[in-house]
Order: sequence, then C-alpha cells, then structure tokens
Amino acid sequence: SSAAAAVGAWFAVWIRSVKTSSSPAFLSGVGRSFTALAVARMLRVPLALSSEEIDEKGREISPARRLLRRTLLPRADAFLAWGKPAAEHILGRGIPPDRVYLCAQAVDHASWSAMAGRVDRERFRSERGLKGRVFLAAGRLVALKGFDRFLRAWAELPREVRGRHTVVIVGGGAEETCLRGIAREAGLHEAVFGGLCAQKELAGWYAAADVFVFPSLVDVWGLVVNEAMACGLPVLASTRAGASRGLVEGSGAGELFDPLDRERFASLLLRWAESPPSFLPETARLAASRHDFAVTVSAFRRCIADLSGRGCGV
Repeated sequence: SSAAAAVGAWFAVWIRSVKTSSSPAFLSGVGRSFTALAVARMLRVPLALSSEEIDEKGREISPARRLLRRTLLPRADAFLAWGKPAAEHILGRGIPPDRVYLCAQAVDHASWSAMAGRVDRERFRSERGLKGRVFLAAGRLVALKGFDRFLRAWAELPREVRGRHTVVIVGGGAEETCLRGIAREAGLHEAVFGGLCAQKELAGWYAAADVFVFPSLVDVWGLVVNEAMACGLPVLASTRAGASRGLVEGSGAGELFDPLDRERFASLLLRWAESPPSFLPETARLAASRHDFAVTVSAFRRCIADLSGRGCGV
C-alpha cells in the first residue's frame, strides 16, 4: 500500500542518516518494488527485495505486471527468498545465485512440539468421538485451500473403510457451510469439523491425528505443514504449495499429490488408511526443525554484509 511504502521510505531516510561505516540496504516486498527502487536510487543505497512468490502463484500475475517485474528484477541488488521454491522462482527469472539469500518459512518448532507433547491423546480423541486413523486438515476455510477436494476424494473410499476412520477439518471461514454440505450429501458421518480454535487446542488436534492432509490448490508455503510436522505427523501435501516441495518432499515424512487428480488422491488416502507406510514421528520433527528462525537471521546478516561491501546497483 502507499502508506506502507511511505513508512518504508521514511525508514530508509532514517537509516541513511545513521553514521556507520557501511551502506544500508533498502528492503522491500516485490509488490512495492518500484517505489522501493526509486527511493533506494535516490538515497544511493542498495536495494534488497523480499519475496515468497513461487512458480504456481506467479502464473496468476497479469501480463502487464509480469513485464514490469522482468524490467525491475535485474535492477535489484539482492533477494531474500522465503523458502526453497521461492528461491527457485527467482533463479528461474535469470537472477545470479549470489544475489539470492534463502530465508526459512518457520514456526516456533519447540513450542508446537511441547504443546502437542502435553496432550492426553486418548482422552482428547475419546471426548471428540475420533476413531481409527484420524486424517486432519487445518487452515482458513476458503476455496483455494482445497478442503472440498479432500472431502470429495475421501468420499471415493469404500464405505466400510471410511466407517473405520475419521476425517477432521479444523478452522473457520467462508467455505464452512459449503464443506459441511459436501460432507452431508456424501454421507460422511465420520467427518468432524473442529471450528476455529486457539493454538493450544490446535496442538491437541495435531496430537490426536495420525496423518495431516494439506490439499491446497495454490499456496506460497503453508505454515500448518511446519506445525503438523513439529508435532510428529506425516504429511500428505499438495504439489501446488511451497511447503510441499520445500519441506515435505525428500524428507521421508510424507508424500506429495495433485489435489485435482481425485482418483489418485483417493488412492493415496486409502493406502494411508488401510496399509500405512512405517513412519517415525521423529522423522517429521527433525525435518521441520531444520526450518527455523536461525536460518533467516543468518540470511539477513549475510545479505547486509555483502551489500555493505557491494554498494549500490545500477
């Protein structure tokens, strides 16, 4: 927004006035990058752009905005990329690797792990009527999160299989009524809606679950994946989200799938319900723990140090 840009400009003027031996960088999100470029060049300071955009999200940008970004990106001095898919997106635009600094999409891993560890799992499940293997999805109940795809894929499983297990959707949003209608029409009596809840209760749902399902149709990351893995859950993750490629893929803590392919999605759910692969919760916790705030602090420090020596770009 213009207000945010004005605040950013004021901050750049302020740091420029501080007497240091090195030149500061003007940091900006890609959405305000032209204003940031103008201010950075006016102040003669390097420009670092912060971006979490991934290929899937970038395809939604209009041709005009895409052209403007192609003009701007080579003029930035550095990029703070939030997650591996975001870094790959920037590199795919022809930006040299030495200008890209990888930051972590992170949560307080230790806090989530501790909260889940304090939950009486059997009591939590009993009080909420959860049975068999519990497949949990959580987030804002909006169309792009793909919860409807999850329910429709689950409905493809044989009735006797569905009856032995539970699907849970936790969160609030505009799609809740629609999702409840899908479950009702499909006869999903095993579907539970947990509603919007605070972190402590959400940690309880993570502790009570056996599998976390992340069916997003487009998402630059998806921090609920970090949370679920910090609580020791394997994750079935959409190929259309950053966390899937940046955190789940290759970790041994889950599998990727296309939420638009209902048949394969249903087949995956059936296998994890009836013949689940062997899995150690510590595998997920270890993978999630590598994506912590220290990674981002290190990236910022290296970026600032390098820009201080490099100076202003073109």
